[in-house]
Amino acid sequence: MENLYKAIGKRIRDARQKLGLTIEQLATSVEMDWSFIGGIERGRSIPSIATLNKIADALNVPLTYLFEIDKPVIKEQNAKINRLLNLVKNRKSTDIELISNIAEKIFKRYKS
Repeated sequence: MENLYKAIGKRIRDARQKLGLTIEQLATSVEMDWSFIGGIERGRSIPSIATLNKIADALNVPLTYLFEIDKPVIKEQNAKINRLLNLVKNRKSTDIELISNIAEKIFKRYKS
């Protein structure tokens, strides 16, 4: 997910710079703190959809533009997901259930 937030932040920064706006100017137009906008652009602050919509409006881009992320990020994530799918695709349903339960316990214990 971290890559997704960074990709969205990059799209915001690119659109802002294309308009010749500073972070402070964008922050003022969306009535937010400049440090929050900077955090979003760096992928460190996680904005709500409503916040992203305000930012998109201020940048004169559709909200969907912010989610048009670079293909390498998607490709890398899809490759990892496909690797997992290939590991389980020819297994019995009981094996898949067991693997699923183990994965859930791992994810609960080691939240990212």
